[in-house]
Amino acid sequence: MIRKNQLRKAFATAAVAFSSIALTTPAYAWEYNPDKNTGNPIGNPVPIPAGRPKAPGIFDVYAEVKGGILTVQFVRPAGVCDMTVTSASDPVGKTYTFPSEAQFSTTVDTTDPELTLEIVTEEGTSYIGNIPIE
Repeated sequence: MIRKNQLRKAFATAAVAFSSIALTTPAYAWEYNPDKNTGNPIGNPVPIPAGRPKAPGIFDVYAEVKGGILTVQFVRPAGVCDMTVTSASDPVGKTYTFPSEAQFSTTVDTTDPELTLEIVTEEGTSYIGNIPIE
């Protein structure tokens, strides 16, 4: 027969094991950006809720320019996005519309050392960042 103390101890052990699993499992669908170390983060990191352990910043959007091709990748889909790409030599820039569910690529002018991206999702969230041209 199981005593109350043994039952409480077993329950507490199970609860601690479950809570440590819940804390370490990411809540983001990383399959949209399988190589998180590729590209530069755009915008501000996702805020960490109070009481959570501190971790490196998590960003929703990554972008890079290689060989004259700008590639933008969302970590989590955010619907249809409008993106304006500007540079020092083209302050008006170009505007693109694309779905955030898949990686988006386009050719860009590579005469300047960096591009400025402004991305607005259909939810109204804005991401602004500078991307070095490689």
